[in-house]
Formats: sequence, C-alpha cells, structure tokens
Amino acid sequence: MKTIPVFFYRSGKRNQLRIKKHVFFFNANSLVLGYVDANSYQNKIPEDDLSKKTLYNTLLLNISFPLKIGTLSVRNLKLVYKEEINFQKAPAIVTFRRFNLNTTKLQSGFGLKNAADLGSKVNCLFIKKSSLKTY
Repeated sequence: MKTIPVFFYRSGKRNQLRIKKHVFFFNANSLVLGYVDANSYQNKIPEDDLSKKTLYNTLLLNISFPLKIGTLSVRNLKLVYKEEINFQKAPAIVTFRRFNLNTTKLQSGFGLKNAADLGSKVNCLFIKKSSLKTY
C-alpha cells in the first residue's frame, strides 16, 4: 500500500500525518442531490474529434479507490446544453427540466472481479413540453 500524505492546519501551523496501510474510500448507503442547475456548452469550431473515447462506465470502473453508493438520487435538476456551430448565430439550446434520476448499485471496479449491474431510472421534462422516461 502507498503512504498517503494528509495535511491539516491547527493554530496556523501546518502538520503532516503519514497514514500507512490505509486506502481512501467513499461508501454511502444513499446520496441525494436536490435543485441542481447544470450547464454544458460545446463549441463546434473546430470540428469534433471522432477518435474512439472511453465511455463513462469504463471510467467509473477504473477509479483508483473503492467507491460505493447504494442509491444516488438527483431531484429537480435543470440541465441546459448549448451548442455553437458558428459565431454568426446564437447557440442552439436544449433544456431538460424537472430532471429526476435514481441510480442503484453505483460503484467503482477497484478491487472487484465482478460488479453488480447498475440500475437507473430517469424522468424529466424535455424542451418544456415532452415527458421523457427511461428505465
């Protein structure tokens, strides 16, 4: 195991602890995020890089510490995606409102040979008019 340096401040002095044979981890039965505003902007100039990219599930499995969340709930998220093709026009905007996500068995692959299947449910209002649900 690696030695993990941990820094903390007390009375203006900087101290360093050395923790041996310990591994950082994050473990929670549930995590709830409420009323989050998320904005994403993508400029299409220059053109997209079409090379093969790693998907998010692979990135999650390759996190270098144990991460386990029994249930992740996101409530009333507002997600705004803007994409600009050129500077002569305003960016195209796609908005998801009342975005609710419920995911179960979220975990990294650190130290695991097999991981349980991730369960996920999403419902939201797409562009102010359409209901969108996935299971």
